[in-house]
Amino acid sequence: MSVSLHKVTFFESGDHIVLPINTNLTSVEEYVDDEIPFSCRSGCCGSCVIEITSGEQKVSPATNDEITFLDSLGYQGDAFRLACQCKILGDITIKPI
Repeated sequence: MSVSLHKVTFFESGDHIVLPINTNLTSVEEYVDDEIPFSCRSGCCGSCVIEITSGEQKVSPATNDEITFLDSLGYQGDAFRLACQCKILGDITIKPI
């Protein structure tokens, strides 16, 4: 059985990693030093806000709680997500905020 792999590219550096489908974006910290800070990992601190600059439809959908929280932080629109709440569904490019 083959595993579908997808590329996560970092917008500013152009560096990328390859992760299996449905991997949570918190996994990037195992491979890339200090690109995205993670604190609570439960979607309530806002330390891992990212902007998906390409492929925003290729991550798991945001929950209403995530949307409301991002809104309260001043981030509106589908491109802004909490990395700890995203699962990879395809190739994406992200920019840590």
